[in-house]
Amino acid sequence: MHHLCLMLQLAASPWQTAHDNAYALLHQGKFVEAKSAFEAALPLARQQPPSETALASTLNSLGFVALRDGKLTDARRRFEEALEAMRAVPASGPSPAIIEANLGQAFWQSGDFAGAERHLKRAITISSAHRPVGDPATAQLETILAGIIVDAGRIEEAISILKGARAHLLVHLPPADTAVITNALRLARALSFAGHLEEARALMVETEPLTAGTGAHVEALALLGDIYRFQFDFARAVPLLRKALAQARALGDRNAQFPPLLSLALVDIGEGRIKLAEIGIREALAILDERYGPRHPVRANALIHLAFVRSQQGFHQSAIGDLDEASAILESYPSNTPHDWTMQLFIRAAAELGLGNKSAHDRFAREAYSSVDAVPGSELAAILQSYTLLLRKIDPKAAKSADRQSQALLKTLRP
Repeated sequence: MHHLCLMLQLAASPWQTAHDNAYALLHQGKFVEAKSAFEAALPLARQQPPSETALASTLNSLGFVALRDGKLTDARRRFEEALEAMRAVPASGPSPAIIEANLGQAFWQSGDFAGAERHLKRAITISSAHRPVGDPATAQLETILAGIIVDAGRIEEAISILKGARAHLLVHLPPADTAVITNALRLARALSFAGHLEEARALMVETEPLTAGTGAHVEALALLGDIYRFQFDFARAVPLLRKALAQARALGDRNAQFPPLLSLALVDIGEGRIKLAEIGIREALAILDERYGPRHPVRANALIHLAFVRSQQGFHQSAIGDLDEASAILESYPSNTPHDWTMQLFIRAAAELGLGNKSAHDRFAREAYSSVDAVPGSELAAILQSYTLLLRKIDPKAAKSADRQSQALLKTLRP
């Protein structure tokens, strides 16, 4: 999440002093105190002439604090009020782009990727109209847009945008600049999702040391750990993920704890520690629930993995209940879900067979195999391996047949 702020050129005033104090608290990480300070500055901002940016700036900052607290409805309201206030400012230049981008991030966090993309594209259009081609401010907005596009499932498109933005950023900024680091994190994540693991690993090996002592370090550690996990190099993955989790806990940042928690649980699955994996997944789900509620698309992925470990332990009916909950979420976000949708179908098929429902198994397995074209081969291999692993406990003969079919399928698919 990026806090894009309005740069003010106003003479000192009671509002300016109050706003500056609030902003200092925000950047010291004193978020509760910052929220109170911005709320105290708001009446002073309303006393400023409408032609100045005081009101828009204060509302924008209050939106960011709400966004960080997971109060997405409040955040969207504040950003929309800030945009309305900005309309009264003559010759506002690129400033509305900042608020549009923040509003887009509120849509993004709520799982509304179409709304998020719409607002980021508006922000880029405004910024591009007032800045030269290749300006780093516009490239920063393109980095945010690409993160949304990754979550919407258009990975290669996002990689292209991120590489273009990175080239522009590096013309103007050093590699350790926050905007360049943010771009590197988004690019490495997209590359890893696309299966370009060596390229992603090289980028993160270069970037992770640059994040030490910054707010991005937890994310960088977790991302590099995930890349090693994707490469099944658990010996390198686990120490990085544990370090990321420890730092997030030390900071008291519950949101930052989620990625390493879930990744460590997936390592536990890979190494056969199924009960331990269930504990980790449930803790990760608790974080998602308290921050985003029960309908966020990331929750569906965690529920699918929970269904896998439940079925692995023989609790097939419980697994189907988790999958029903995940499917209801996925149906709300069809553009984002080829991997998750296919995975839940395979796990559902295995769970049905575990309950003795062979006809249901066959039906869901057929549907699962018919949906694999949308899933990159690097991701599909792990899904098929999970399916075969479940079948081995339920019906070894069916597992052998599934393994043969899976191997033949993988040979025909794109990497």
